[in-house]
Parts: sequence; structure tokens; C-alpha cells
Amino acid sequence: MRTNAMKAIGLGLALLLPLSACTPDTVPDQTASPQRTQVTMMHFNKLPTLEALVEHIYDDIDLVVEQNASATLDNESERRLKNGHGSDLIMTTLPGGAVRDYTYDLSAEDLVLNYSSAVMKTLLVDGQTHYVPLPGQYYGYVVNKTLVEELGFDLPQNDQQILAILQAAKDKGVGVGSNGDSIGFYNIGESYLANQIFGNYVPDFLALPEGVIWLEELQEGKATFSGHMEPAMDLLLRCIEQGYFDPGTNLSSTSVMTSSKNAVHVLDRLLDRTMVLAYGSTELYQNLAAAESDDEFTMIPFLSRAGRAGWLVSIGNGYLAVNQALAAPGQEQKLDATLRVLALLSTEKGQRALMQDSRAVVSYLKADVGATHDLPADIRDTVDNGYVFDATLPNDLVQYFGRQMSMVIAGRATLSAAMSAVDNYNRNGLDTADQASTIVGQVASDLLYANYNTRREETALGDLIADAVRHYTGAEIALVNGGGIRSSLYAGDVWDADLAAVCPYNNKIITVEATGEALRKALANGISQTDRGRDIPGGRFLQVSGLHYTYRPMQGDAPSELLAYTLPDGSALDDRHSYLVAITDYMAGASTYAEGNGDGYVMFNVYDDTLPKGVELVTETGGTYRDALKSYFAAHPGQAIAPTLEGRITVAD
Repeated sequence: MRTNAMKAIGLGLALLLPLSACTPDTVPDQTASPQRTQVTMMHFNKLPTLEALVEHIYDDIDLVVEQNASATLDNESERRLKNGHGSDLIMTTLPGGAVRDYTYDLSAEDLVLNYSSAVMKTLLVDGQTHYVPLPGQYYGYVVNKTLVEELGFDLPQNDQQILAILQAAKDKGVGVGSNGDSIGFYNIGESYLANQIFGNYVPDFLALPEGVIWLEELQEGKATFSGHMEPAMDLLLRCIEQGYFDPGTNLSSTSVMTSSKNAVHVLDRLLDRTMVLAYGSTELYQNLAAAESDDEFTMIPFLSRAGRAGWLVSIGNGYLAVNQALAAPGQEQKLDATLRVLALLSTEKGQRALMQDSRAVVSYLKADVGATHDLPADIRDTVDNGYVFDATLPNDLVQYFGRQMSMVIAGRATLSAAMSAVDNYNRNGLDTADQASTIVGQVASDLLYANYNTRREETALGDLIADAVRHYTGAEIALVNGGGIRSSLYAGDVWDADLAAVCPYNNKIITVEATGEALRKALANGISQTDRGRDIPGGRFLQVSGLHYTYRPMQGDAPSELLAYTLPDGSALDDRHSYLVAITDYMAGASTYAEGNGDGYVMFNVYDDTLPKGVELVTETGGTYRDALKSYFAAHPGQAIAPTLEGRITVAD
């Protein structure tokens, strides 16, 4: 816990100034234009301010940031590192597991002294420092204040008042969604779930002397979750029991789902008044405050049941490490450049640049890097008075705790059994070897997922998966949504675990009879979000087999345009002719098309009874993309599959 909260604001181009903490007194002469050393890193967002700052300060460094939102970023980092594709600066949301085996020891670097010692202590690996924390967000509850007042309440001051507000919303049918729920999660994932549960119990346990002692003893292996943390689940379980919270919408498949879709879902629902409040971050509040709405939104801390002061939870957006491969002979120049970038990131100017790009509001530097004037009064007061909890449990333990609690929520485990499992993990760790893992096939070369390429253009990996789906079903045409592809396949043996990383979702493949007109509409829908929010293209983009198309992507305010679509032999699709097409049940409305589900493929509707049926269902295979790939590899025994780009998708201009 901090008594002096760290705060930040973005300072725009004022960031591009000499940085005395890690650079010479004068900015290097840019006119010399030396050969720049490229330093690569991966992040959820583009980082233009940071890139500009690095290249302004260091005229010999070119920082290249790849945007990536893999289903499991830590798994993607690990897989890339193992296969020789790791970035120079490694970003991970979970500084543990096998990723740390590929990271450089930073213990001797002065930059680590710039960070809060309490936070850095939790990141030690066998007494060594391998990670530094990225700036992050404050988490609490984001509330539609106008809606709460219309329900006859002031802002809640304790958990009981939260429940009373949600019950009033249910009784009046105001502020509720199609499933009757009125509270949600801005971010989906095991760690977010765990931190919501911990946050809910900060005021009444973790912030008290007995909670502080318990936390210290837990890290020493002397205490247990069982007998202490069960009450932390009370509010969430009550919300589920009363129908205020729908775990199927908010937390399904937490081990593989990313936050982006749910973030939009919660943001839109708070704006359209079908949700009263959500567990979320300062980023959610900022997005709501910037939206055009007649409603007033605010943010409140986690609340006590016993009248104690509320608390915020502070969570970093991730962690950065240096690739251990840079310590090899011949890599001295690259290692030096990478360490200088990390040193710059570890100063006030570097933090401000990163915070501006990522919209983070809290830094873990010892220095105060900004102010929180753009946050609600309740949050400013909580921050200024020191009521901020920095989670100090190891991140792999937090994730495992969240996984077990998600099983409780789904009814697959009792609370006592889940707590016992977490205790066992804390004492003994987890055997990560998958005894059921087997080799399913081989690929001849690396098939890379990077920079959202499966959402913008034809890729060899997308061709392979689409061909596998077509082979699996016997369909004439297969359409694979690019957002369902989340990682790379690497040259050599392909294992079950690789397929789980590449295709993590459990949507089932079906075949339908669809007209050429429906296919045309589907292709137009697929290209409709080739550039959206922060340049992240929509996952609805289609990788195809048995079909070719050409499109012009979104350019500024100009929408995307479908220019041509044909069969592989160049013959035209007949708008009135029906084709056997393989898609997923998700695209066909299995989750309904409400709240962003189905990616807009209403022309393929089979399952959503609230909309007209779009096509005729032929078969339900029960299989996933993973199953289709296994079948495809099995049909080519002893053969290293070597897909190449065939011109299936042409991007104009």
C-alpha cells in the first residue's frame, strides 16, 4: 500500500525535451543521421509519443512497436521467445513462468532504483530483478451517476447500498440488459477477476493490520487463503444469485478471452443506460467522460461493509524485460541500445510519454510524475489520502486464484475446494507439463501472426486455417474470422498446445447454404472495421478458402469498399445461387447478435430468434478451428505443410 499515491498526465509534445537522467546535457545532433540500431517491443497500443521521444533523445536508436492483443499475451511472448522471434523489450502481463527464463538480469542497472521498492520486491526472481512495471490504472467501480439518482439513490457508500441500487434497477427495469444484469466487468480475464475480488476485500481485511500480517505470512508460505478470503467473494456471489451479474456474458472462457470486446460491451451499455455500474479502470471513466452523453459518470473506490474508508486498487498495464538473447556475443550494441530505451522509460519523461500513449494514470516510479486532476473528486480524494492498494501477491498466484474463482462462479467448483486448490498452488506450484500434449503435425516454415495481420490481409496462417476448415467440412467455401487467430505457428513440429494458442476459442464450426448475395454482404461486413479505435482492426475480417476478393481499406472518414469477389478460377459468384459455406456458430448468432456478439454477420443468422433467419443450416460439426487443424494435419501424415500466399485477398492502394 502507498501513502503517497503516484499520479500522471500526458504532456504532449512537451515530452520531446532533453532527458538529463539518462542522456547527455545536450540533445545529439540529428543532422548526422547515423545508422540506427533497431529496438523492438510489443504493446497493446501504438506508442507514437514514446517512439518519437526515444528517437529524439537517441539519434542512433529506432524504436519499433508492434501492436498485439493475443488471447494470452504471456503465452505469446513465451512462444515467440522459444522460437527465436522474441522482441528486444519483452512485454508480459504475467512476470513468471517460462518467460522469465528468457529475460536479462537487470539487478546491476541503475534504472531499477527509480521504481517503488515495494513494487519491485514482488518482481524478484531468485533474488534478481528481471522486470520493471509499466504505468497502469486505478480500479474501482465506474457508475452512471445520473441513472443512480433517477433510481432514487445517492452514490453508494457501502456494499449494501450497491446491492440496493441493483435491486431497484431490477425492480424498475431500468439500467438492465437483455439478460437482466446491471453490473459488469470492463476487462475480462483471470487476473482482472482476481483483483476485483481482492479489491472488494481491501477495506475490510487487506487494509487492516491483520490483513497486512496475513499478506506477509502468505508470501512466506505461513498463511492460507482458506479461512481468510472466502468473504471476498460475497458481493460477487450475491450479485450472481440475485441476477444482477451475468457470468456467461462477463466472464465466460476467462482463460482465453481478451478485454477489448468486453470493454466495448461495458462502455456501450453504460452509455445506453442498460448497465448501472461496472468494475473497471480510470480508462473506462475517461472514455465515458469523453463520450457525448447527457448522463454524468463518475468513479468510486471499493467500499466497506463496516463503514471504513474506501480503497482503490492499482494495477500496472504490464511489465517489461530485456531479452536474454541480447547478452550473447556480438549483440553488445543491441543490448546497449535496448537498455538505454528501458532507462529512458524509467524516467519521468519516459513515463509521461508511455502514459500519454496508453492512457495510464498511475506510475510506479518513486518520483511524482504528474497530477490526477482529470479524475472524479472521490477518486482524487482516495488517491491523495493514501487509500491505494498495490497488489503485492505474485502475478502467477493472482492469475491462478482468478482461474479457481471463475470455476466457482461457473458452478464447476465449490468455494472451499477452490480455496484449497489455491493454497496447494501457493505451497507447491503447478506442474505445467501437459501430459496429454501430442504432436499433431508439422509446418515447413514460420506462419506468423503479428501486427493484427490476420485482420487486414491474406496470411499464410489464415490460408492454412481456412483450408483446414474447408477440408474438415467438405464445404465449397470456408470463412474464418481473423479475430479468432491469436498466435503463430513455428517451423517444425506442431503440438496440441500450439493449436490452443493459435485458435483459443471454442466456437463450433457449422455449414450453411448461403447465396452469393449473402457472401457478398459477409465480405463487406468483414472489411468494415479494417481500422477502428487506436488503429486496431476488427476481428470480423475474413480469411478465406474457395473464394477470392479485393477491397480498399478504410481511409480517414472514407469507409472500406469491396471491389471484387470471385471463385478461385476467376468466375463470378451468382447472387442467387446457393453455396455450401463453412462458418462458426458464433457468426451464425449462437450467442445472439446483441451487445456486439456475432461480429455483425446477421446475413448468416441461424440461431438468434430475435432476427430473421439468413441462411439454411446444413450441419453442426461440433468441432472447433483446433479440431479442423488436427484433421488437416492427420490427412497429411509425415508432410510438413507449407502454405504460401495465393492472392486470395488483394488490398487495393
